[in-house]
Amino acid sequence: GYNLASVVGQIYDRWGRKIYEWDDINGGWDGTVDGSPAQADVYVYRVVSTDVNKVREEHYGKISLSR
Repeated sequence: GYNLASVVGQIYDRWGRKIYEWDDINGGWDGTVDGSPAQADVYVYRVVSTDVNKVREEHYGKISLSR
């Protein structure tokens, strides 16, 4: 995005359990769960961003983690 004021993201496992969350524009998932490497699998992400004009966008998708 452009001119972002805030970003909140979550990663969920296949059972819908939230395993990671960040609230920093420069943040993201480092592939860990509770400090340990996550297993190779498919995860779901949700990212909500708000720009400086208070326009909010919400994105969902899947991400494959391979080791």
